[in-house]
Amino acid sequence: MPEEILEKRPQQSNKSLMWVIAILLVLVIATGAFIMVSRDAAVKDESSTEQSVEAEDSTAEVDLSSAADETADWKTYTNDDYGFTFKYPDDWILGLIDHKDNAVVGIGLTSPEMQELIKAERPDSSPDIYIKVFTKPDNFSLKNFIENDKDYTKNSIAEYTVARSNGYEATFGGMVDEYFVLWENDNNYFEASTCGSTENRDNILATFQFTK
Repeated sequence: MPEEILEKRPQQSNKSLMWVIAILLVLVIATGAFIMVSRDAAVKDESSTEQSVEAEDSTAEVDLSSAADETADWKTYTNDDYGFTFKYPDDWILGLIDHKDNAVVGIGLTSPEMQELIKAERPDSSPDIYIKVFTKPDNFSLKNFIENDKDYTKNSIAEYTVARSNGYEATFGGMVDEYFVLWENDNNYFEASTCGSTENRDNILATFQFTK
């Protein structure tokens, strides 16, 4: 009887070992599968992130191109003598005004609405926007010029940039308020004024560039 017990123990031991090995194999396979799934998920996340970034870049490019296209069909005015250029809407009329307010260059810009008003009711109406160029006197300071001119409303003066040139925006008090932007280069100072929408003025000034 004891001999039979001794003969069965090795068989039981072998079966236990096989079960242990089988469990280990299952764990190894499960671990490997988990790692593979995790790697695939990480790759998908990275790919999704890259696509999202590319989509954002693409959207930004579309927005920029749309902004550029807003003035694509605008007309261009260039003054070689005083070295500047700007664009204005295709349906606006540009006229040159000689020596207005001692300006060396005077430009009037008239919108379609004002053109109709001039034809129908007010032939003496003025352009919507004036752009003028003045020769800078000696020791000229644009800021001092604005601050010392009694006709400018002092509490409305603010900084304004045109073609990377630091300038100022101000209101000129009178029977009808005029909204001015003044900026300068080495030899001249520039003035853009309107009694109407400053949005039209600002859109035109956004295209202004110095050419020399």
